[in-house]
Amino acid sequence: MPATGKKLIVAGIYGTAEITLRLSDDAGNTVSRIITVHAKNYTIEQVEDQDVDNQMRWQSVPITGIGDGSGATDRLTVSVSTDRPDLVEGLQIGEISPEGIAILRYKPTQTEQGTAQVTVTSADEVNKITMSFNVTVTDPTTSISESDQPLFMLYPNPSNGHITIQILNGVYGKYVISDSAGKIVKQENIELCSAPVQLDLTYLEDGIYFIAASLEELVDTQRIILSK
Repeated sequence: MPATGKKLIVAGIYGTAEITLRLSDDAGNTVSRIITVHAKNYTIEQVEDQDVDNQMRWQSVPITGIGDGSGATDRLTVSVSTDRPDLVEGLQIGEISPEGIAILRYKPTQTEQGTAQVTVTSADEVNKITMSFNVTVTDPTTSISESDQPLFMLYPNPSNGHITIQILNGVYGKYVISDSAGKIVKQENIELCSAPVQLDLTYLEDGIYFIAASLEELVDTQRIILSK
Protein backbone atom coordinates (compact mmCIF):
# COMPACT_ATOMS: atom_id res chain seq x y z
CA MET A 1 0.00 0.00 0.00
CA PRO A 2 1.53 3.35 -0.94
CA ALA A 3 2.14 5.84 1.87
CA THR A 4 1.49 9.52 1.60
CA GLY A 5 2.22 12.30 4.00
CA LYS A 6 2.68 16.03 4.34
CA LYS A 7 5.18 17.99 6.44
CA LEU A 8 4.38 21.60 7.27
CA ILE A 9 6.74 23.98 9.08
CA VAL A 10 4.85 26.97 10.44
CA ALA A 11 6.55 30.34 9.96
CA GLY A 12 7.44 32.09 13.22
CA ILE A 13 7.34 28.90 15.34
CA TYR A 14 10.63 27.21 16.20
CA GLY A 15 11.60 24.04 18.00
CA THR A 16 11.87 20.29 17.51
CA ALA A 17 9.07 17.93 16.51
CA GLU A 18 8.92 14.19 15.99
CA ILE A 19 6.88 12.78 13.10
CA THR A 20 5.89 9.12 13.26
CA LEU A 21 5.38 7.28 9.97
CA ARG A 22 3.50 4.01 10.03
CA LEU A 23 3.37 1.70 7.01
CA SER A 24 1.05 -1.28 6.87
CA ASP A 25 0.07 -3.89 4.29
CA ASP A 26 -3.13 -5.85 3.70
CA ALA A 27 -1.94 -8.64 5.99
CA GLY A 28 -1.84 -6.27 8.96
CA ASN A 29 1.97 -5.98 9.17
CA THR A 30 3.07 -2.56 10.39
CA VAL A 31 6.41 -0.78 10.37
CA SER A 32 6.96 2.53 12.17
CA ARG A 33 9.66 5.11 11.67
CA ILE A 34 10.26 8.34 13.62
CA ILE A 35 11.58 11.42 11.84
CA THR A 36 12.86 14.38 13.88
CA VAL A 37 12.31 17.83 12.38
CA HIS A 38 14.26 20.84 13.66
CA ALA A 39 12.90 24.34 12.94
CA LYS A 40 15.58 26.83 13.98
CA ASN A 41 15.49 30.59 14.38
CA TYR A 42 18.81 31.82 12.97
CA THR A 43 19.65 35.33 14.16
CA ILE A 44 22.22 38.13 13.92
CA GLU A 45 21.44 41.52 15.42
CA GLN A 46 21.60 44.41 12.98
CA VAL A 47 24.63 46.71 13.23
CA GLU A 48 24.20 50.44 12.70
CA ASP A 49 25.90 51.99 9.68
CA GLN A 50 29.27 53.50 10.51
CA ASP A 51 31.02 56.72 9.50
CA VAL A 52 34.82 56.77 9.78
CA ASP A 53 37.60 58.85 8.28
CA ASN A 54 40.48 57.36 6.38
CA GLN A 55 43.04 58.32 9.03
CA MET A 56 41.43 56.32 11.83
CA ARG A 57 42.98 53.30 13.50
CA TRP A 58 41.67 49.77 13.66
CA GLN A 59 37.94 49.62 14.38
CA SER A 60 36.27 46.87 16.44
CA VAL A 61 32.57 46.14 15.99
CA PRO A 62 30.81 43.66 18.31
CA ILE A 63 28.48 41.43 16.27
CA THR A 64 25.84 40.26 18.73
CA GLY A 65 22.79 38.03 18.79
CA ILE A 66 24.40 35.26 16.72
CA GLY A 67 22.48 32.02 17.20
CA ASP A 68 20.24 29.33 15.79
CA GLY A 69 17.51 29.52 18.43
CA SER A 70 18.81 26.55 20.39
CA GLY A 71 21.00 28.54 22.79
CA ALA A 72 24.17 26.85 21.51
CA THR A 73 26.74 28.32 19.11
CA ASP A 74 29.28 25.49 18.84
CA ARG A 75 27.94 24.31 15.46
CA LEU A 76 27.91 27.77 13.93
CA THR A 77 30.66 29.44 11.91
CA VAL A 78 30.90 33.12 11.07
CA SER A 79 32.55 34.89 8.15
CA VAL A 80 32.74 38.42 6.79
CA SER A 81 33.10 39.98 3.34
CA THR A 82 32.81 43.36 1.65
CA ASP A 83 32.05 44.70 -1.80
CA ARG A 84 34.75 47.38 -1.40
CA PRO A 85 38.04 45.86 -0.19
CA ASP A 86 39.68 49.05 -1.43
CA LEU A 87 37.91 50.95 1.37
CA VAL A 88 38.22 48.57 4.35
CA GLU A 89 41.36 46.52 4.72
CA GLY A 90 42.30 43.72 7.09
CA LEU A 91 38.66 42.71 7.41
CA GLN A 92 38.41 39.85 9.92
CA ILE A 93 36.05 38.39 12.49
CA GLY A 94 36.80 36.31 15.57
CA GLU A 95 35.20 33.17 16.90
CA ILE A 96 31.64 33.17 18.23
CA SER A 97 31.53 33.29 22.03
CA PRO A 98 29.03 31.13 23.98
CA GLU A 99 26.99 34.33 24.40
CA GLY A 100 26.62 34.67 20.62
CA ILE A 101 29.11 37.52 20.13
CA ALA A 102 31.96 37.83 17.64
CA ILE A 103 34.30 40.81 17.19
CA LEU A 104 34.67 42.20 13.67
CA ARG A 105 37.77 44.28 12.98
CA TYR A 106 38.78 46.45 10.05
CA LYS A 107 40.89 49.47 9.19
CA PRO A 108 39.79 52.16 6.71
CA THR A 109 42.11 52.51 3.73
CA GLN A 110 43.98 55.81 3.98
CA THR A 111 43.85 56.74 0.31
CA GLU A 112 40.19 56.09 -0.58
CA GLN A 113 36.74 57.51 0.14
CA GLY A 114 33.28 56.06 -0.38
CA THR A 115 30.83 53.57 1.10
CA ALA A 116 31.49 49.86 1.56
CA GLN A 117 28.89 47.24 2.38
CA VAL A 118 30.11 44.76 4.98
CA THR A 119 28.27 41.44 5.15
CA VAL A 120 28.46 39.00 8.08
CA THR A 121 27.34 35.41 7.50
CA SER A 122 26.54 32.88 10.22
CA ALA A 123 26.03 29.30 9.08
CA ASP A 124 25.96 25.67 10.08
CA GLU A 125 26.11 22.61 7.83
CA VAL A 126 22.54 23.20 6.59
CA ASN A 127 21.46 26.84 6.80
CA LYS A 128 22.87 30.35 6.97
CA ILE A 129 21.81 33.91 7.73
CA THR A 130 23.41 37.18 6.65
CA MET A 131 23.44 40.73 8.00
CA SER A 132 24.86 43.76 6.21
CA PHE A 133 25.77 47.31 7.22
CA ASN A 134 27.52 50.20 5.52
CA VAL A 135 30.88 51.76 6.35
CA THR A 136 31.30 55.25 4.92
CA VAL A 137 34.93 56.38 4.70
CA THR A 138 35.61 60.12 4.40
CA ASP A 139 38.65 62.38 4.22
CA PRO A 140 39.31 64.24 7.53
CA THR A 141 40.52 67.27 5.60
CA THR A 142 37.01 67.80 4.24
CA SER A 143 34.83 66.44 7.08
CA ILE A 144 35.25 65.89 10.80
CA SER A 145 33.85 62.76 12.47
CA GLU A 146 33.00 62.92 16.17
CA SER A 147 34.28 59.35 16.58
CA ASP A 148 37.75 60.53 15.51
CA GLN A 149 38.23 61.83 19.04
CA PRO A 150 39.42 59.28 21.63
CA LEU A 151 36.63 58.05 23.87
CA PHE A 152 38.90 56.85 26.66
CA MET A 153 42.40 56.83 28.11
CA LEU A 154 44.13 53.55 28.91
CA TYR A 155 47.08 53.27 31.28
CA PRO A 156 49.65 52.03 32.06
CA ASN A 157 50.60 50.57 28.69
CA PRO A 158 52.44 48.18 28.62
CA SER A 159 50.87 46.78 31.78
CA ASN A 160 51.42 43.94 34.22
CA GLY A 161 47.68 43.22 34.09
CA HIS A 162 46.35 45.98 36.34
CA ILE A 163 45.02 48.72 34.07
CA THR A 164 42.79 51.78 34.33
CA ILE A 165 40.21 52.97 31.82
CA GLN A 166 39.32 56.65 32.00
CA ILE A 167 36.29 57.55 29.87
CA LEU A 168 36.58 61.11 28.54
CA ASN A 169 32.91 61.74 27.77
CA GLY A 170 29.62 60.08 28.70
CA VAL A 171 28.15 58.41 31.75
CA TYR A 172 27.31 54.93 30.45
CA GLY A 173 29.02 52.60 28.06
CA LYS A 174 30.42 49.17 27.32
CA TYR A 175 33.87 47.74 26.81
CA VAL A 176 34.97 44.56 25.06
CA ILE A 177 38.47 43.07 25.34
CA SER A 178 39.69 40.71 22.62
CA ASP A 179 43.00 39.01 21.89
CA SER A 180 45.02 39.36 18.70
CA ALA A 181 42.92 36.61 17.06
CA GLY A 182 39.68 38.49 17.73
CA LYS A 183 38.47 36.17 20.51
CA ILE A 184 36.57 37.94 23.28
CA VAL A 185 38.22 37.50 26.68
CA LYS A 186 36.16 39.98 28.73
CA GLN A 187 33.21 42.34 28.26
CA GLU A 188 31.07 44.42 30.57
CA ASN A 189 28.48 47.19 30.62
CA ILE A 190 29.62 49.94 32.98
CA GLU A 191 28.18 53.07 34.53
CA LEU A 192 31.02 55.48 34.12
CA CYS A 193 30.17 58.78 35.81
CA SER A 194 33.58 60.02 34.67
CA ALA A 195 35.28 57.85 37.33
CA PRO A 196 38.22 55.64 36.29
CA VAL A 197 37.46 51.92 35.93
CA GLN A 198 40.02 49.51 37.35
CA LEU A 199 40.51 46.23 35.46
CA ASP A 200 42.39 43.15 36.65
CA LEU A 201 43.70 41.24 33.61
CA THR A 202 46.48 39.39 35.43
CA TYR A 203 44.79 36.07 34.58
CA LEU A 204 45.45 36.62 30.87
CA GLU A 205 48.61 35.47 29.15
CA ASP A 206 51.21 38.01 28.06
CA GLY A 207 50.55 39.43 24.63
CA ILE A 208 48.69 42.07 22.63
CA TYR A 209 45.02 42.75 23.33
CA PHE A 210 42.46 45.22 22.01
CA ILE A 211 40.01 47.14 24.18
CA ALA A 212 36.97 48.54 22.36
CA ALA A 213 34.87 51.04 24.30
CA SER A 214 31.51 52.11 22.92
CA LEU A 215 29.35 55.09 23.86
CA GLU A 216 26.03 55.26 22.03
CA GLU A 217 27.00 54.79 18.35
CA LEU A 218 30.69 55.68 18.76
CA VAL A 219 33.43 53.07 19.12
CA ASP A 220 37.09 53.61 20.00
CA THR A 221 39.60 50.76 19.95
CA GLN A 222 42.99 50.86 21.60
CA ARG A 223 45.77 48.31 21.87
CA ILE A 224 47.35 47.23 25.14
CA ILE A 225 50.37 45.06 25.77
CA LEU A 226 50.38 42.72 28.77
CA SER A 227 53.85 41.88 30.05
CA LYS A 228 54.09 40.43 33.55
